[in-house]
Amino acid sequence: MKLKRIFAIDGNWYLWRSFHTTKTSRTLNEVLPYNLLSLICKDAVAVRADYVMVGFDGNKVFRHTIYPEYKANRSGKVASPSDDDTDQDGTTIKDMVYGCLPDIYNLFNSVGLVYYTPKKREADDVLCSVARHYGPIYKVICGAQDKDAYQYLENPNVILYDSSAKSKDGKRKPKYIGRAEAEKKKGVKVEQMVDFQTLIGDELDNVMPIKGMTPGRAKKILAEYGSIRNWYKKDKESKAFITSQLERLRLNRQLVTLMDDAVPPTEVEEWKLLRKKPNDKYLSRSFHELHLQLWPKTKGLFR
Repeated sequence: MKLKRIFAIDGNWYLWRSFHTTKTSRTLNEVLPYNLLSLICKDAVAVRADYVMVGFDGNKVFRHTIYPEYKANRSGKVASPSDDDTDQDGTTIKDMVYGCLPDIYNLFNSVGLVYYTPKKREADDVLCSVARHYGPIYKVICGAQDKDAYQYLENPNVILYDSSAKSKDGKRKPKYIGRAEAEKKKGVKVEQMVDFQTLIGDELDNVMPIKGMTPGRAKKILAEYGSIRNWYKKDKESKAFITSQLERLRLNRQLVTLMDDAVPPTEVEEWKLLRKKPNDKYLSRSFHELHLQLWPKTKGLFR
């Protein structure tokens, strides 16, 4: 039986991608929400989605609480520029972009696009939760490219969709990433991804590697022992070293492990677009104008 398709989107990643491709003389909050919606609709059509849901980072993410330096090194990258990036009047780019979120949420409400911002969790946690909760009964396509997402590719019904990917000649070439592609790229099994990231850290998120650890050495350890726990149990020569690194190992594991307790509280059937007439009071443009901008990216998507 053909499974229906859920398209779960990393809203923060899509937001920054939309920002970096937005060129306009109008104010950002007039344009960015529509450009973001346009990108989402285009990709939802491309993956033949039956249901669409967008996850955003929530407030007071627990990783920042246990490690204040988490993502503190971000500077000018698509995922999240640093607070040091400013425009001419001193307003940070981060403030400008995230300042558009109320308008984005209002627009999504108007067209019936479901989004979720769980407290203490990130968009990655939302996608992980959707993948593991709904993977057994739906085809779950996650709009994400981050290596963290490789953790939840153990189910063959779950794949990633990277619409930002390009071919060698620089032309746009969206790609799907499943278990086989992830394991080929990283050189470890999907089930070992948490241990792998625990050992090597994550430079993008400012998670420090274990002392002297390199990706090559981490792959070798996991290939031989299967897990950090087995490495500790079976390699007597390394036992003292591992013991000396326990604090960092425990912290890294907490930081890199995606949580699967952030399942959106709405029902999947509510993730269909335009189940009812849009609430025009939240639209800064008429719905007719919005439809003209999105068409044909919405063809076959809105119901």
